[in-house]
Amino acid sequence: MKIGVSWYPEHVGEDRWASDAARMRDAGITLVRVAEFAWADIEPSRGQFRWEWLDRAVETLAAHGLKVIMCTPTAVPPVWLVNERPDIVAVREDGRPWSIGTRRHTSFSSNSYRDESSRITLAMASRYGPHPAIVAWQLDNEPGNTDTGRCWSAEAEARFREWLRTRYETVDHVNAAWGMSFWSGTYPDFESILLPRTGPERQSPSLNLAHRRFVNEEITSFISEQAEIVAHWAPGRDICTNHHLSGMDTDARAIGGLTGLTTHNCYPQFLSEPLEVSYVHNLCRATAGPPRRGWVMEHQPGPVNWLPVNPAVAPGQVRMWMWQAAMQGIEAFVFFTWRMSRTGQEQYHAALRTHDDEESRGGREARETAAELGAQTDLFERPTPRIALLHSYDDAFALQVDPHRQGFRLRDLQMAAYGAIRRLGHEVDVIDEADDWSGYEVVIATGLHLHDAEREGRLRAAVGRGQLVVLGPRSLVRDREHGSTCQPLPTGLTDLLGARIADSWSRLTASDETLETYGGAAAGIWTDSFQVDHDETEVLATYGSKGYLAGMPAAVRRKNLVATGCASQEAWVGLLAPLVGGNDLGQEVETFHRAGRTVVLNHRTLEVEIN
Repeated sequence: MKIGVSWYPEHVGEDRWASDAARMRDAGITLVRVAEFAWADIEPSRGQFRWEWLDRAVETLAAHGLKVIMCTPTAVPPVWLVNERPDIVAVREDGRPWSIGTRRHTSFSSNSYRDESSRITLAMASRYGPHPAIVAWQLDNEPGNTDTGRCWSAEAEARFREWLRTRYETVDHVNAAWGMSFWSGTYPDFESILLPRTGPERQSPSLNLAHRRFVNEEITSFISEQAEIVAHWAPGRDICTNHHLSGMDTDARAIGGLTGLTTHNCYPQFLSEPLEVSYVHNLCRATAGPPRRGWVMEHQPGPVNWLPVNPAVAPGQVRMWMWQAAMQGIEAFVFFTWRMSRTGQEQYHAALRTHDDEESRGGREARETAAELGAQTDLFERPTPRIALLHSYDDAFALQVDPHRQGFRLRDLQMAAYGAIRRLGHEVDVIDEADDWSGYEVVIATGLHLHDAEREGRLRAAVGRGQLVVLGPRSLVRDREHGSTCQPLPTGLTDLLGARIADSWSRLTASDETLETYGGAAAGIWTDSFQVDHDETEVLATYGSKGYLAGMPAAVRRKNLVATGCASQEAWVGLLAPLVGGNDLGQEVETFHRAGRTVVLNHRTLEVEIN
């Protein structure tokens, strides 16, 4: 695993560049990320490019044997450009444009901004594309993160209508697919379709899902325009976009599929547990598609500065994070950042070096761990696991727009299953549902909310091949337009399962309902109960409450098709243990079997053990 760091030469005097580069090299750093927010320094006024400082920065790094990740700076346009072309700024739902002074305040639906982004990308790529020290390009920065992908401008609304025309052809098809006779919402023409703004009640889930899809196609096409330019001028270089995979606002799979490499910004203090950190590394590789290449493009080396409370990072934690990424097959691990910022909004964010230019504790751990990992490369060749966990961003959007329980997310369902698999000591591949998962012995499908004939066919084929298929809650519930399938659930598979969902309940807390089996485990914030319809169907678990669900089936199996109605990690551990084997290690221990040895990561003691 290569080690890298973000570096902002435009923030410090040039007299420090050479010593910075030398110390990076001595710390085991091989990759340096530059220029992601430097548009105003590169082009202080229209057409007046100042390349000299960036030329010298790149040459300084190259002279010290360092390789460069060059970034397109399109996440933050210069103030002069906003003044000149104010239509590049995204409009909020209340009709007001975002203010300058932050970042990601531009509109992916603005033709003006697309033109300007392509212009600066072409200028940079044509100058630096062939440079031998530049080995990778990052396009934009966290596109769509924190719901910045959606724009409510008249231009965005017009583009949405054109997208609908292309997808549905006629407004009658829209009305039929979305069921717009509900609440007298039938559209007389495409011009009557508005963006899903807030009203006295919720907007149609079909409209909201269509809007999510539209926004993500806008983001993907925006990135694609830059990717085509860079690929032309920088052949053979890695091209990627960095995502914040803690959220689900952007379809990282669609973007990763453009170039075959996904990078993500990993801030573990923002995540719920160590196993979720493991999950996002795995998801990162999944979103790239085959051959599943993933990098960490930003990682905290100490406390962050943007949480409501920013806790300390314990000694040994940075080392543990680096080991965890390496064991999950991450190819490159880039820290944010080299030196703490003297000014601006991130002055309190930790770095490898402090404000007074001393090596931080995180910096020391990073340097020492880089050397440690470099001596253990035989441990990082990741084998293909027996188990696949299917993932789909379209289902994430569907649950996001109509979760049927406040705060309920696909991530919650995914983490229940993923965490259980890891707690039982098994490795697992998170796999995009559209990719090939025919070679896995066990396939977990939880939260695959939307049904169509193709998806049903793939699941039926897996069962027919003899793969063990395990369905989780909220799977195969709605059609692709977010309407009811009007069939017994899980749609299309009840004949194979020999059972159907009898009742579905959302819960206030995960422990509101418990199980009679699995040691009385909490059932989770979602519970489905089953009606058994076939003599061959086996009840694997029942609910243990004294209320309506007492004794009702919570998990069932017929041959090699299993379905569970429980959403908690503990219930998944109880379900999977007899199916795939293993003992529960708890949420704070991960094991990996590599090169005839066992690597144990203890997230409680922050110890790494190699046996």
